[in-house]
Amino acid sequence: MKPISTKRAKHLLMILLALTVVHAIVFLLDILPTAWVETVHARHIFPLLRWVFAPCSAAIPFSVLEVLAVATVLLVLGTLGEAIVALCRRSRRVRTWKITAAVLLVIVNWYLLGFGWLYQRQPLADRLGLDLKFDDAAFARAALAEAKATRTSRVEPAPGLDLARIGQLVREAVVRDRGADAPALPSCRIKTVWPQGLLLRFGVSGVFSPFTHEPTVDPGLDIVDQPYVAAHELGHFLGNALEDEASFVAWRACTGSLEPFVRYSAHLAAVRRFWDQAPPKLKKQIQAELGGEVLADWKRSQKRFLSWRWETAAKLNRVLYDRMLKSQGVSEGVKSYAGMIRYIVAWRERKAAGGGKRP
Repeated sequence: MKPISTKRAKHLLMILLALTVVHAIVFLLDILPTAWVETVHARHIFPLLRWVFAPCSAAIPFSVLEVLAVATVLLVLGTLGEAIVALCRRSRRVRTWKITAAVLLVIVNWYLLGFGWLYQRQPLADRLGLDLKFDDAAFARAALAEAKATRTSRVEPAPGLDLARIGQLVREAVVRDRGADAPALPSCRIKTVWPQGLLLRFGVSGVFSPFTHEPTVDPGLDIVDQPYVAAHELGHFLGNALEDEASFVAWRACTGSLEPFVRYSAHLAAVRRFWDQAPPKLKKQIQAELGGEVLADWKRSQKRFLSWRWETAAKLNRVLYDRMLKSQGVSEGVKSYAGMIRYIVAWRERKAAGGGKRP
């Protein structure tokens, strides 16, 4: 096989650059109709990519995302180093710049196609027919109901329960929540990062890779947090890009799980969100409803989370991720995580009115 000539490589690179620019402009200017994104991309293109990449990633026991990330960083650093050497020698020859540029352009297109477009799909509230507007009374009812559910569902984790088993239980809960009529999901595996605590240093519990379709959880998390975080990342795996939507999907699936510890993890995660937005009087009521054992679990998991946190890195990551979300059209940025309570309130209110069947 003959190597690609320099001239042809430049032409291919220019074509890839042009495609990337057009793709980015179409995405950033929100040119395509929401209905098209929903019916074509969210229901056909994204599921197809999921079926292609998820089983391949699931067959590999370690995080493919980490390998690709390290390889990309090394490639970029190698090119920068070569450029510095060339500059010092007053040479214009940098052999790897075309490869590096092509890789970065592919990453941009891969991200947009594999996940970015999901930010512009029809909102989950519309798909479920939920009215997210509520008053203080509805908020209080949902908060106290969630606190009671947290207390009554509390159990100790089963002996030997690990993240691999948690991943299986959460996937079963997600499949059960979707119903028998929903399209089948490809095999996937909840991956862990190495070393333990790597994500937690940046204030992150888990990630979903749009490049390899890997839901990933940091094993440094307290075990009571792991089922909900795993379910949240599976919420992205299902095609919900927005954080509040993925969180609600995770809560709904886990609270319907046949495994008590999975239900407990989701209720505890939700009641924390309610606590953050509750007025002082309601906070006292929530605390009284939770009881000492739940509060002890809460305090332990929070202490473990903060023990890993590198404050400077966590703040920088929060700022960057906030700007990234806003660039995708999420006006609330990282505050959108708390939006899950709007869904929970609406879901509980509809269920109380007799319309709580899971779509």
